[in-house]
Amino acid sequence: MIEGNIYGLLNPFAALFAGVVASLHCVGMCGPIACTFIGGKSGKKIRTVDLLVYQFARLVAYSVLGALAGLFGAQFVTWTGGFPSLLMPLALIMFFLAVVFGFEDLAKNIPALRAVSHKAMRHCFSLQGKTRCLAMGFATPLLPCGPLYLAFWVACMSGSYGQGMVMLFCFGLGTVPALFASQLGWNLLLKQAGPAKLAQLRKGLAAFAVVVLFARVMIDLDFASVSSMDGLCFWKEQG
Repeated sequence: MIEGNIYGLLNPFAALFAGVVASLHCVGMCGPIACTFIGGKSGKKIRTVDLLVYQFARLVAYSVLGALAGLFGAQFVTWTGGFPSLLMPLALIMFFLAVVFGFEDLAKNIPALRAVSHKAMRHCFSLQGKTRCLAMGFATPLLPCGPLYLAFWVACMSGSYGQGMVMLFCFGLGTVPALFASQLGWNLLLKQAGPAKLAQLRKGLAAFAVVVLFARVMIDLDFASVSSMDGLCFWKEQG
Protein backbone atom coordinates (compact mmCIF):
# COMPACT_ATOMS: atom_id res chain seq x y z
CA MET A 1 0.00 0.00 0.00
CA ILE A 2 2.74 2.45 0.91
CA GLU A 3 4.64 1.77 -2.33
CA GLY A 4 1.59 2.49 -4.45
CA ASN A 5 0.81 5.70 -2.57
CA ILE A 6 4.34 7.08 -2.86
CA TYR A 7 4.79 6.12 -6.48
CA GLY A 8 1.40 7.65 -7.26
CA LEU A 9 2.69 10.92 -5.84
CA LEU A 10 6.23 10.93 -7.20
CA ASN A 11 5.81 9.55 -10.66
CA PRO A 12 5.17 11.54 -12.72
CA PHE A 13 3.93 14.63 -10.87
CA ALA A 14 6.92 15.37 -8.64
CA ALA A 15 9.27 14.94 -11.60
CA LEU A 16 7.10 17.30 -13.64
CA PHE A 17 7.19 19.89 -10.85
CA ALA A 18 10.96 19.46 -10.56
CA GLY A 19 11.17 20.29 -14.26
CA VAL A 20 9.07 23.43 -13.74
CA VAL A 21 11.40 24.53 -10.93
CA ALA A 22 14.50 23.77 -13.00
CA SER A 23 13.08 25.61 -16.02
CA LEU A 24 13.52 28.91 -14.19
CA HIS A 25 17.23 28.09 -14.32
CA CYS A 26 16.98 27.12 -18.01
CA VAL A 27 15.48 30.50 -18.92
CA GLY A 28 18.79 32.19 -18.22
CA MET A 29 21.08 29.37 -19.36
CA CYS A 30 19.90 26.78 -21.89
CA GLY A 31 17.41 29.08 -23.65
CA PRO A 32 19.92 31.66 -24.92
CA ILE A 33 22.47 28.93 -25.74
CA ALA A 34 19.93 26.94 -27.76
CA CYS A 35 18.79 30.10 -29.56
CA THR A 36 22.37 30.83 -30.61
CA PHE A 37 23.01 27.36 -32.04
CA ILE A 38 19.59 26.80 -33.63
CA GLY A 39 19.78 30.16 -35.37
CA GLY A 40 23.12 29.28 -36.91
CA LYS A 41 26.00 31.46 -37.99
CA SER A 42 23.75 33.89 -39.82
CA GLY A 43 21.79 34.64 -36.66
CA LYS A 44 18.53 34.37 -38.59
CA LYS A 45 15.17 34.48 -36.83
CA ILE A 46 14.25 31.17 -35.24
CA ARG A 47 11.10 29.50 -36.54
CA THR A 48 8.61 27.85 -34.20
CA VAL A 49 8.89 24.56 -36.09
CA ASP A 50 12.65 24.54 -35.45
CA LEU A 51 12.03 24.95 -31.72
CA LEU A 52 9.48 22.12 -31.79
CA VAL A 53 12.01 19.83 -33.46
CA TYR A 54 14.59 20.81 -30.86
CA GLN A 55 12.20 20.19 -27.94
CA PHE A 56 11.16 16.81 -29.37
CA ALA A 57 14.77 15.67 -29.71
CA ARG A 58 15.56 16.95 -26.23
CA LEU A 59 12.72 14.96 -24.64
CA VAL A 60 13.77 11.83 -26.52
CA ALA A 61 17.35 12.24 -25.28
CA TYR A 62 16.17 12.79 -21.70
CA SER A 63 13.95 9.69 -21.85
CA VAL A 64 16.69 7.44 -23.22
CA LEU A 65 19.25 8.64 -20.67
CA GLY A 66 16.64 8.34 -17.91
CA ALA A 67 16.04 4.72 -18.87
CA LEU A 68 19.79 4.05 -18.80
CA ALA A 69 20.11 5.78 -15.43
CA GLY A 70 17.24 3.73 -14.03
CA LEU A 71 18.77 0.52 -15.36
CA PHE A 72 22.14 1.38 -13.84
CA GLY A 73 20.57 2.49 -10.57
CA ALA A 74 18.53 -0.70 -10.31
CA GLN A 75 21.75 -2.62 -9.77
CA PHE A 76 22.75 -0.22 -7.00
CA VAL A 77 19.33 -0.38 -5.36
CA THR A 78 19.44 -4.19 -5.42
CA TRP A 79 23.00 -4.27 -4.10
CA THR A 80 22.18 -2.00 -1.16
CA GLY A 81 18.99 -3.90 -0.38
CA GLY A 82 16.99 -0.67 -0.61
CA PHE A 83 13.51 -0.09 -1.94
CA PRO A 84 12.74 2.49 -4.67
CA SER A 85 9.57 3.47 -2.82
CA LEU A 86 11.76 4.67 0.06
CA LEU A 87 14.76 5.96 -1.93
CA MET A 88 12.76 7.98 -4.47
CA PRO A 89 11.17 10.42 -2.01
CA LEU A 90 14.55 11.00 -0.36
CA ALA A 91 16.23 11.55 -3.72
CA LEU A 92 13.60 14.08 -4.79
CA ILE A 93 13.73 15.89 -1.46
CA MET A 94 17.52 16.16 -1.84
CA PHE A 95 17.01 17.49 -5.38
CA PHE A 96 14.78 20.30 -4.15
CA LEU A 97 17.03 21.00 -1.16
CA ALA A 98 19.98 21.42 -3.52
CA VAL A 99 17.96 24.04 -5.39
CA VAL A 100 16.96 25.80 -2.15
CA PHE A 101 20.57 26.11 -0.96
CA GLY A 102 22.03 26.85 -4.39
CA PHE A 103 24.04 23.66 -4.78
CA GLU A 104 22.52 22.66 -8.13
CA ASP A 105 25.23 24.42 -10.16
CA LEU A 106 28.22 22.68 -8.56
CA ALA A 107 28.23 19.81 -11.07
CA LYS A 108 28.48 22.12 -14.08
CA ASN A 109 32.01 23.16 -13.04
CA ILE A 110 33.49 19.71 -13.74
CA PRO A 111 36.14 20.38 -16.46
CA ALA A 112 35.66 17.06 -18.29
CA LEU A 113 31.92 17.64 -18.69
CA ARG A 114 32.47 21.16 -19.99
CA ALA A 115 35.03 19.94 -22.54
CA VAL A 116 32.65 17.31 -23.91
CA SER A 117 29.75 19.77 -24.11
CA HIS A 118 31.84 22.38 -25.94
CA LYS A 119 32.95 19.83 -28.52
CA ALA A 120 29.36 18.63 -29.06
CA MET A 121 28.04 22.19 -29.43
CA ARG A 122 30.70 23.05 -32.02
CA HIS A 123 29.69 20.01 -34.04
CA CYS A 124 26.01 21.01 -33.87
CA PHE A 125 26.89 24.51 -35.01
CA SER A 126 28.43 23.11 -38.21
CA LEU A 127 25.13 21.49 -39.27
CA GLN A 128 22.28 23.08 -41.18
CA GLY A 129 18.48 23.38 -40.93
CA LYS A 130 16.43 20.89 -38.96
CA THR A 131 19.43 18.58 -38.70
CA ARG A 132 21.02 21.21 -36.47
CA CYS A 133 17.84 21.41 -34.37
CA LEU A 134 17.74 17.63 -33.93
CA ALA A 135 21.43 17.43 -33.08
CA MET A 136 21.13 20.31 -30.63
CA GLY A 137 18.20 18.60 -28.91
CA PHE A 138 20.03 15.30 -28.63
CA ALA A 139 23.15 17.06 -27.35
CA THR A 140 21.37 19.21 -24.74
CA PRO A 141 21.93 16.65 -21.92
CA LEU A 142 25.66 17.26 -22.43
CA LEU A 143 25.33 20.95 -21.50
CA PRO A 144 26.74 21.83 -18.05
CA CYS A 145 23.38 21.86 -16.25
CA GLY A 146 23.37 21.14 -12.52
CA PRO A 147 19.58 20.55 -12.16
CA LEU A 148 19.66 18.06 -15.04
CA TYR A 149 22.51 16.11 -13.47
CA LEU A 150 20.55 16.00 -10.22
CA ALA A 151 17.56 14.66 -12.16
CA PHE A 152 19.75 11.89 -13.58
CA TRP A 153 20.72 10.95 -10.04
CA VAL A 154 17.05 10.84 -9.01
CA ALA A 155 16.34 8.57 -11.99
CA CYS A 156 19.08 6.22 -10.76
CA MET A 157 17.09 5.79 -7.54
CA SER A 158 13.92 4.86 -9.46
CA GLY A 159 14.85 1.17 -9.45
CA SER A 160 14.04 0.34 -13.09
CA TYR A 161 14.59 1.56 -16.62
CA GLY A 162 10.86 2.20 -17.06
CA GLN A 163 10.59 4.42 -13.99
CA GLY A 164 13.83 6.17 -14.91
CA MET A 165 12.50 6.93 -18.39
CA VAL A 166 9.25 8.30 -16.93
CA MET A 167 11.16 10.43 -14.44
CA LEU A 168 13.38 12.13 -17.02
CA PHE A 169 10.61 12.49 -19.61
CA CYS A 170 8.37 14.24 -17.10
CA PHE A 171 11.26 16.35 -15.84
CA GLY A 172 11.98 17.46 -19.39
CA LEU A 173 8.30 18.06 -20.07
CA GLY A 174 8.15 20.36 -17.05
CA THR A 175 10.92 22.50 -18.51
CA VAL A 176 9.27 22.92 -21.92
CA PRO A 177 6.86 25.85 -21.31
CA ALA A 178 9.37 28.29 -19.78
CA LEU A 179 12.22 27.21 -22.05
CA PHE A 180 10.04 27.42 -25.17
CA ALA A 181 8.81 30.88 -24.17
CA SER A 182 12.35 32.06 -23.45
CA GLN A 183 13.52 30.86 -26.86
CA LEU A 184 10.77 32.81 -28.59
CA GLY A 185 11.57 36.03 -26.76
CA TRP A 186 14.00 35.42 -23.93
CA ASN A 187 15.42 38.96 -23.88
CA LEU A 188 12.02 40.43 -22.96
CA LEU A 189 11.39 37.71 -20.38
CA LEU A 190 14.71 38.30 -18.64
CA LYS A 191 14.24 42.06 -18.63
CA GLN A 192 10.83 41.76 -17.02
CA ALA A 193 11.73 39.19 -14.36
CA GLY A 194 15.47 39.45 -13.87
CA PRO A 195 17.86 36.71 -12.70
CA ALA A 196 17.46 37.60 -9.01
CA LYS A 197 13.66 37.31 -9.04
CA LEU A 198 13.80 34.08 -11.03
CA ALA A 199 16.25 32.62 -8.50
CA GLN A 200 13.99 33.62 -5.60
CA LEU A 201 10.96 32.09 -7.29
CA ARG A 202 12.88 28.90 -8.04
CA LYS A 203 14.01 28.52 -4.43
CA GLY A 204 10.53 29.28 -3.09
CA LEU A 205 8.92 26.61 -5.28
CA ALA A 206 11.63 24.12 -4.30
CA ALA A 207 11.08 24.81 -0.59
CA PHE A 208 7.34 24.28 -1.06
CA ALA A 209 8.03 20.94 -2.77
CA VAL A 210 10.26 19.83 0.11
CA VAL A 211 7.52 20.54 2.65
CA VAL A 212 4.85 18.74 0.60
CA LEU A 213 7.02 15.70 -0.11
CA PHE A 214 8.20 15.40 3.47
CA ALA A 215 4.65 15.69 4.82
CA ARG A 216 3.33 13.11 2.40
CA VAL A 217 6.14 10.65 3.18
CA MET A 218 5.47 11.02 6.90
CA ILE A 219 1.76 10.38 6.35
CA ASP A 220 2.48 7.27 4.29
CA LEU A 221 5.01 5.96 6.79
CA ASP A 222 2.54 6.50 9.61
CA PHE A 223 -0.15 4.71 7.64
CA ALA A 224 2.22 1.83 6.98
CA SER A 225 3.11 1.52 10.66
CA VAL A 226 -0.57 1.46 11.64
CA SER A 227 -1.29 -1.17 9.01
CA SER A 228 1.58 -3.34 10.22
CA MET A 229 0.35 -3.10 13.81
CA ASP A 230 -3.15 -4.12 12.72
CA GLY A 231 -1.67 -7.10 10.93
CA LEU A 232 0.35 -8.03 14.00
CA CYS A 233 -2.76 -7.87 16.21
CA PHE A 234 -4.65 -9.99 13.70
CA TRP A 235 -2.01 -12.73 13.76
CA LYS A 236 -1.90 -12.66 17.57
CA GLU A 237 -5.67 -13.12 17.71
CA GLN A 238 -5.43 -16.04 15.28
CA GLY A 239 -2.74 -17.59 17.42
